[in-house]
Amino acid sequence: MVALAAASGIGGALSSQHPTANRASDVVCTAAFAALVALACSISRTWTWIVIAGAAATFSRGAQQAVGAAVEIAVIALSTRTLSQRRAVGAAIGAVSAQLLLRLGAGPFVASTALVAAAATSPALVSAWRVARSETRHVVKRAAYVLGGAVALATLAAAFSLVQARSSANRAIDQVRDGLDFARQGDTASAGKELAVAADSFSSARADTSSWWTRPAELIPIVGQQVASIDRLTGAGADAAAAASKATTEADVNDIRMRNGRIDVAKVEAAAQPLTEVKAALAEVQHAIGDARSPWLVPPLASRLDAVSAEIDRAASDADLASQAVAVAPSLLGAQTPRRYFVAFGNPAEPRDLGGFAGGYGELVIDGGKLELVRTGQASDLNAGGPHPLTDAAALPDRYRSLQLDKFWQNITGSPDFPTVAAAVEQLWPQSGGEPLDGVLYVDPYALSALLKLTGPVKLVDLPTPLTSANIVDFITRDQYSDVSRGSERHDLLSDAAKLVFDKLKTTELPGPRQLADALGPPAHDGRLLLHSFHPDEQALFERLGIDGALPATDGDFLAVSESDRGANKIGSLVARSTDDNVVFDPATGEVQATVRVTLRNDAPTSGLPDYVIGGTSGEPPGTYGVVLSVMTPLDLDSAAVDGNPVPIGAHHEYGHQTYSASMSVPSGASQTLELHLHGRVPPGSTYRLTAIPRSTVQDERLKVTVSATDGRRVHKAGGLAAHRGTAEIDENLVSRRDYWVEFT
Repeated sequence: MVALAAASGIGGALSSQHPTANRASDVVCTAAFAALVALACSISRTWTWIVIAGAAATFSRGAQQAVGAAVEIAVIALSTRTLSQRRAVGAAIGAVSAQLLLRLGAGPFVASTALVAAAATSPALVSAWRVARSETRHVVKRAAYVLGGAVALATLAAAFSLVQARSSANRAIDQVRDGLDFARQGDTASAGKELAVAADSFSSARADTSSWWTRPAELIPIVGQQVASIDRLTGAGADAAAAASKATTEADVNDIRMRNGRIDVAKVEAAAQPLTEVKAALAEVQHAIGDARSPWLVPPLASRLDAVSAEIDRAASDADLASQAVAVAPSLLGAQTPRRYFVAFGNPAEPRDLGGFAGGYGELVIDGGKLELVRTGQASDLNAGGPHPLTDAAALPDRYRSLQLDKFWQNITGSPDFPTVAAAVEQLWPQSGGEPLDGVLYVDPYALSALLKLTGPVKLVDLPTPLTSANIVDFITRDQYSDVSRGSERHDLLSDAAKLVFDKLKTTELPGPRQLADALGPPAHDGRLLLHSFHPDEQALFERLGIDGALPATDGDFLAVSESDRGANKIGSLVARSTDDNVVFDPATGEVQATVRVTLRNDAPTSGLPDYVIGGTSGEPPGTYGVVLSVMTPLDLDSAAVDGNPVPIGAHHEYGHQTYSASMSVPSGASQTLELHLHGRVPPGSTYRLTAIPRSTVQDERLKVTVSATDGRRVHKAGGLAAHRGTAEIDENLVSRRDYWVEFT
């Protein structure tokens, strides 16, 4: 019996359980527990063997569960017999069960391992106490009094220290959050001060948690884990806050701004090292949080730990992004060699698949941080001397090549994927006499409006009213065409306005990066300001920022509707579009049946505007909107109709999806609906996912999505959609990418 108890103790010591914050005390506690259970079972009632062995078998997993089941069967078989070596048998049962209970971590009950073990062993311990000799109970009581008193004193001392530290730690966490908010707003001075105060608060908390009278508590099961976790966090928090304060003060990112058309590249480079230190400090905190985690933590502390961890993860992501931006910014700003970018000025008054007809262009040169729009003009000027053959036409999709890019630069924005547009520009620009490029930008009137908020108004020659952030969109997309006195002149004023805005940038001191991001973020997010670089490290930054304009990869359902004005007029700004996607999903197979209806409503007049604004294609009356409407989806087409009448459909496989295109003529004051019936498969399972991509039109695009299950399952919950019993649906303006999901139960 003694040998079995000793063996059980050794096995317990090797269980790798960490009920305390000290490895030596972990070994003592687990060894004592395992030995005590074996001794208790040697004298406890037989029925307690059934309880402890049954619990061990129930909550174990894999091979351990098989061992527990075998022990349970043996116990049941022996429970009706008189055993000559009963105490040894009981000790063996207790020893094996104790080993299994100490190794429940592999099962699904990690958070309640201690509770399971306590509940399973309590009957044996209580039974053993009742049948033990009075001398034994007397010794145990005395030992319990001494040990309990020591534990109580240590626990009280630790509790006092934790109460003292709690206010300082909570205050420090709030100060860190405030400091990070200041940093995100670009107020580095306030951020540095707030983080420095946070470091002092963390140090104050650490002084309490690391005091000598709290150390004994680390030897106490469960209590020790709480003390050690808080001690690690306050220590790491103090170091990280101090490092972040120093780095934030030194890396005055807010002072990196454009002055007189130039960005000080030296200041950008100087921010690299402090940001690296911030990343390292936050990584230390993340490591400390990982060390502080334990299944023994009480829920309030574990929840607080999760909240701090989420905050630090967010800060670490921000710091990593800032560090990446600072790393590539010098080359992006032409620190070593000048950088040259083609700028496509798109006007959504005449839609193309990317957004707007590229009526104008510019050539942007950045040299040593100085930005200069050295050349602007009409895109049609680049057609002179053509055609200009593509150097690698096979790299571009068939539908895009069919726009005769070699003859018509205006169609360069005819792909919904901006990296594809950039690839075409890179091939064509040297053919039109330009120097090799480093990248391509797409800018539309909404992006210029955002820039005008920073620069103030500009004045076009012969235009009585200055262009402001409030009126430039209406002027470029509509009002400039209302001037009948211009006759048949097709000169689009977008590039002229853009040249004035860029010239104004050279005399305006722009705000810091955060305010600049706040101003330009919305048009970039909505696909109205896009950037592509032919240098991989810079392109990686644009992709991370979500301003690269690439069609996203997705393994779920996908929907993108685009239109291309085939009438070469400016009716697009007067056309409203709505899309209705009715989806029926089979969770068992992933089968999808969808009906997509795209409705165009044409509000253009038949007279009162120049012919180049409302004139239709040959043979069509004025005000007619001639358009190629395209729907991109991973699904296969069953049938297509416009207003109920079957129509021919062009089908192309591109960007990993199918694109179905129909040519439509929408008369003035009328509406037409393209209806597609589709089928296909997406990954099966209880969750259906849909990614919807808008195009940058003038009027808002209305999207309605309805999702239901073929087998009648109810909607459990949904993301981005309203969950009803049998369906999920949304009806909203689609201005930027949306990812919807529906989970069925």
